[in-house]
Amino acid sequence: MDNKLLSIIINYFNPNEHPRIEATLLLALESISSYTHHSYEVIISDASTNVSARLHEICLRKHWTYLHMPQASFPEGFNKGASKATGEYLVLMASDIFVCADWDKTLLCELKRTEAWMAAPYLTASDYRAQTQFWGLRMKTFSPSAMTLNLIMISAQHFEQLGMLDPNLGHFNDIDLLFRVRESGGEAIIAYCGQVSHISGATMSVATSIDYRADKDIFLNKHPCLKSRNARMDYDSHHKRFMRNPLLRTYFKVCASIPLPRAASFLASVGTRIEPVLNKA
Repeated sequence: MDNKLLSIIINYFNPNEHPRIEATLLLALESISSYTHHSYEVIISDASTNVSARLHEICLRKHWTYLHMPQASFPEGFNKGASKATGEYLVLMASDIFVCADWDKTLLCELKRTEAWMAAPYLTASDYRAQTQFWGLRMKTFSPSAMTLNLIMISAQHFEQLGMLDPNLGHFNDIDLLFRVRESGGEAIIAYCGQVSHISGATMSVATSIDYRADKDIFLNKHPCLKSRNARMDYDSHHKRFMRNPLLRTYFKVCASIPLPRAASFLASVGTRIEPVLNKA
């Protein structure tokens, strides 16, 4: 069988066999089948306790790969999937992402145009506000201060060169990977690829095994320069490793110094609206 251009690796965790989580993944798979332009394979890394007979049957029928890895961590699932991938480019994808027409075509074109190592789309919902669709003044392709791992595209060669995801991290693997990309001489971008939907509430409330505080401590021990003196901040997100644009960095530092939380939050939200324009790729 010829190797596909894309290897789409999906992390799945449904320890209590919740029907909503399974239904969300099935819809995500349907969106991939309906809207992916390039040749692709799908690899599902299932960290659930029991084998999903339904997912296993789907993968057999479609000649996809189903990996049952009970209690595997978030990075372990992606790393194992990457080790089995045959595609030139890897797509790391959460099980609650619904793609749209030509999402992969647009993302790959922008990856090649900008010569970036890693690319992610704007999403309907994102922990990183500047990555949220229609939040910014304009949805330019830009080099972000941060990005999420809900859906990223990276060449298999670069992912291997970076040493894959840190198996000791969970919540902070996205930031850690972004840092390592840039430390290795690469760049990352966020691009508008149409209505790529993130239905985070469908899975987060019933399927998460990561201790945020413990994960944060591991992350800050790995990157001690990011420890913040501001009690309102878990880490120094205004550090130059995040915000390389000096104008943006100064603006957010001023926002953080404002003693009124609501005013500071409002002004910071304005900053996230202009970041895609200031950091245009």
